Amino acid sequence: MLTDALRERAEQVFGAEVHDGYSMTEIAPVSGRVGSDGHLHLPPDQGLIEILDPVTLSPAAPGEVGTIVVTPYSTFRDTTLLLRYVTGDLVRTLPEGGTPACELAALPATSRVLGRRSPGGLTTRDVLDLLQAEHALPLPTRYALEGDLLYVVAGKHDPGLLGRLEERAHGLPLTGIVLVETPEGLPAPCRLRADLLELSFERGL
Repeated sequence: MLTDALRERAEQVFGAEVHDGYSMTEIAPVSGRVGSDGHLHLPPDQGLIEILDPVTLSPAAPGEVGTIVVTPYSTFRDTTLLLRYVTGDLVRTLPEGGTPACELAALPATSRVLGRRSPGGLTTRDVLDLLQAEHALPLPTRYALEGDLLYVVAGKHDPGLLGRLEERAHGLPLTGIVLVETPEGLPAPCRLRADLLELSFERGL
């Protein structure tokens, strides 16, 4: 997931524009782009896109959070037919009368992907927006939620950093933030794609 803070940091490092999009192997070739107004636009020509209530799987009302459900059109696929694939990725539908005004305005739009939602109501984007805006925290961002407590890998105990995070987290459904030095200090594993290892195989084995 790309936050505004992470995009800005990446652009500074690489000296190039970084654009946000959405897709996954399972729903290929369906993909979306984030326009200049911050909405995710999903073209309807390569698959049926539905935004459904994550509990009832009925259509999400305007302005409500729903999960992206995709049926790729078989014309574009060489694999098994896929019907109404529930991605689990949450977005918010546009409010009644909400009309994008960007270069992709002709395409259906939602909010940017919010990720998953914790029992307390926090989304992945809520947490990453909070943490990745703080440059003192190491990348990749590692955290874990235990109830309403947010545990964050910070590399060291830093009262100033903790104070800034607590101030920025005002209004979020959190009772506290705990800084830990290493991933082993988290109450639950934080598995990231960056942890995957590529294994090579010698011929004949």
